Amino acid sequence: TVENAPADADSGLVYEEGYFDANVTLSGSGTYTMATQKECAYTRVGRVVHCQGEIEVASESSPVGDLRVALPYTSATLTNKADYVYGTAMVMNGGSTLAGKFYFYISDGVAYGMIRLIADDTTSSNMDKDDVDTNFNLAFTVTYIVA
Repeated sequence: TVENAPADADSGLVYEEGYFDANVTLSGSGTYTMATQKECAYTRVGRVVHCQGEIEVASESSPVGDLRVALPYTSATLTNKADYVYGTAMVMNGGSTLAGKFYFYISDGVAYGMIRLIADDTTSSNMDKDDVDTNFNLAFTVTYIVA
């Protein structure tokens, strides 16, 4: 991680860039073991963070629930739906055929994002352990406001 002071040190503006482990966890129980490809890049300017990268899951152990991807900071809780965050996502080598489109979603006050699927009828659902094989790759890019 690299931290740089703002041009005006008294402004309190944070600038930081670096890497974080975007480990995949589950909303229920069980675990995923990450391959060596688990670091993603981030840049933070003030309260805004941009993250991007591709990660690889190597194996699983009794996974139960929705997939969650760790983020470097907790997301903000804002008024109305201003704290709903949407980004791009791609799933590769998942071992199944999934109809619809993927997107990356972060709700309020959490330090993780989720891969969501939107079907042709516009209903959406969280990607869970049944949607992927034992090992798979996830790529995403997202920008969000931190708590």
